[in-house]
Amino acid sequence: GDTVSELTINEAQAIQHVEIFNNGHKGDLLLDCEKAFCLEISDAFIKSQESLTIAQGDALFTELESSSHALSRGLVNISWSRFNGTDDAIVTPSMKAFINAMYETFFSKYPRDLS
Repeated sequence: GDTVSELTINEAQAIQHVEIFNNGHKGDLLLDCEKAFCLEISDAFIKSQESLTIAQGDALFTELESSSHALSRGLVNISWSRFNGTDDAIVTPSMKAFINAMYETFFSKYPRDLS
């Protein structure tokens, strides 16, 4: 690939469980990494609302609801897709850039088809 990622031993073991390296099946080690990543993104969503008024926070919560639901089920790809379909007037370009950097780092470690 075009990207080089520094991996921990656990990440290197989990990468063997990526579908493209595992005959189309996602292994348990990868699932564990995806669940942990979903919590990281969820935490970032929570932190993004800390300085907002209740009305602003509610609007952001509503806009992120579809992506958050996918995160709660451990569906990284769907969450990413839904997140990138949000309204830029509510989910600002700077927030999208920050969150997408997190997704891109994860995807560079654990390659997948995002089509």
